[in-house]
Amino acid sequence: MSAVVETALPMESPASEGSWTALGTASTFGRPSGTGGSLVVSQVLAGEDGLTVTLAPLPDEASVNAFQEAEGEEALPAGAVDYWSDAGALVLKLENVVLSSGDIGGDDWLHDFLRDAGLEYPMTTPTGAIPGTCPLFEKAAISSDGTNTTISLLPGETVTDYRVTALGVDGLEVSFLLTFQ
Repeated sequence: MSAVVETALPMESPASEGSWTALGTASTFGRPSGTGGSLVVSQVLAGEDGLTVTLAPLPDEASVNAFQEAEGEEALPAGAVDYWSDAGALVLKLENVVLSSGDIGGDDWLHDFLRDAGLEYPMTTPTGAIPGTCPLFEKAAISSDGTNTTISLLPGETVTDYRVTALGVDGLEVSFLLTFQ
């Protein structure tokens, strides 16, 4: 995967860059719900800084075109963050995001275009535990209902706030970082 180029992407309040949201407060980010093309999780990794999620368009002409036409926050999927106090879990839902891309559909030009952009299809992110470790959450898991993707995390006892920070668009991939304090 190529290095992520940081680009300012505005986010909806309250989960905006530089703004921390209390753990018990729900928030949204990304494009408006019900808009944009379909995306696939190309990488998700827990690390020292938090949880990084990288997405790419599905390998069909409509999804690639929608991704290329998206600007700013519209490159990120509609996302919602909620804290389920009964389970002690922070739940991140990504609308119109799947874990398995399937093969490249359409004409040969699309296959060549996506390969030239450095994207290898089919791509699949397995359900279950997310690889890597972060000192601020105990475990993280990813799942999908076939249309939307859910990431569940168990924050550590000292965590009081979270934020979603857009890392920007790099070619045909968009990334964001979920951090805690």
